[in-house]
Amino acid sequence: MYTRTITLKFRKVILKFSESPFLEKNKSVVFGNPTNFQESDFQLDTFEFGNTVNGYWLKIDFYNDELKFTNDILGGYRVYYFKKKNEIYISDDYTFILNFYVDKLIKNEIEYQYWIKHGFTTGNSTFIQNLKKISPASILTITSDEIKEESYFKDFKRNSNIILHKEKVHKDLLNTFNYIKSTKQKVILLFSGGKDSCLLLQYLLKLDIQFTPVFFKLNPISKFGVEDLKRVRAVSKMLDLDLDEIEVNLFEITQKIKTQIVKKQLFDKHFSLLHYIGNKQLVSKYGNDCLIINGQSSDSILSFGPSEKSLMSFFRRHIMYNQNSIYSKVGLILLILKTKKRFKLPLNEKEKLFALFDEFKYTRVIDKSLGDKYYNYIVNYINNKTEHLTSYHSREMYTKILSFSQGSDNQVVVNSSKYYGLNTVMPFATPKIIYATVTNKDEKEEITNPKYVIEKILIEEFSFFYKDLKLESIEIDNLEVDSNGNASKNISELYINFSQDIFN
Repeated sequence: MYTRTITLKFRKVILKFSESPFLEKNKSVVFGNPTNFQESDFQLDTFEFGNTVNGYWLKIDFYNDELKFTNDILGGYRVYYFKKKNEIYISDDYTFILNFYVDKLIKNEIEYQYWIKHGFTTGNSTFIQNLKKISPASILTITSDEIKEESYFKDFKRNSNIILHKEKVHKDLLNTFNYIKSTKQKVILLFSGGKDSCLLLQYLLKLDIQFTPVFFKLNPISKFGVEDLKRVRAVSKMLDLDLDEIEVNLFEITQKIKTQIVKKQLFDKHFSLLHYIGNKQLVSKYGNDCLIINGQSSDSILSFGPSEKSLMSFFRRHIMYNQNSIYSKVGLILLILKTKKRFKLPLNEKEKLFALFDEFKYTRVIDKSLGDKYYNYIVNYINNKTEHLTSYHSREMYTKILSFSQGSDNQVVVNSSKYYGLNTVMPFATPKIIYATVTNKDEKEEITNPKYVIEKILIEEFSFFYKDLKLESIEIDNLEVDSNGNASKNISELYINFSQDIFN
């Protein structure tokens, strides 16, 4: 626990964080898990610090007449703030701040609508009026006179180059795994048997890092989970891995535990049980002196989402990158027929950014039924947050970060790790990989060969041909198959009920 009160003339800033700082030096303090951090980084200005340090973290700089709060590029270390008269409350725990609301909580209707649709709120807001978040890749400056937020996200022009893209990503991943090699903690790889986790596995083997591969196995298991289980067992057998399958039994989770998770993840209502209960089981087996490697963020950074080999995913990639193609038009028609919703393809850069921010299941389309108020709110938000960027592709990546990449998937990984005192590394979620993708991504290659960077590194650096792996037929062995997604529906209803209760 960390608490501190700062007086700036006639304004008070009250800080309260749920954990002790990672490091405190001179007039600066760092929270979270900055993975490649060096003490010399304290000498960097706030803009360069944000673009240099990996991991999820918050840096606070204390000056005589101002405070500066800088967070990681994906906003993984979530920070909330609220201004009441001459006092400002700042915390990583929104429930602490809610204690200081005097009047009845007011709902931000558009943020609430966005949350219902996507499972998370936008980059610097919650659905509670005046309860703000520090946006990803941002610096919040507080003086006695103002509260100002600015982004340190860099402006890069696109020069598509598959070779450079692959080399930059590979170099950064090598640096990350050299850091992992230096740790004295027990290293655990969350292994799914997919391309991403197979790539992370190769770095562990190459650098001779001792590790334990772990798969969180849901019970009841979904029909998609059955395919995941087939794949991870087949790949583990082929690679001679001693896979530890940790069962997450949803039948044994009490209502009290579910409510605690919902309360923790309120503004990011992703299906959180897998990571929270999985990490609880992991700690009970291995202790919390562990470093967890999680491949999260690869899809949302490298491909913006639709990376499966299915035909519909192929149509989605055309809609994502090539809206004028016949494949995009066919994909749109199929989507409309399947969902019975009123979608249209984006026609210009403003609409493309909106459609990326408000995507429908990884599909870059505009929902025509949402109304002008909703549309204008998001467009104005994107314009305000990206006005410092001139390059469309930098604006595009930052728009993705301000929405999906800082949202529920990323947050559940970070928050469940913090909850159990674990350190988690997400090797794909780094400034260098993000900027390499902005600068060198080849969208034509992405359409035909999604996440081509992963495949090229696997083949060219490790001679690993993922497509040659064969899935074996397996038994489900005492797991109940949940074909209706009842577990997901149940926890989603809890989120809705809890959100309604806090306004009553």
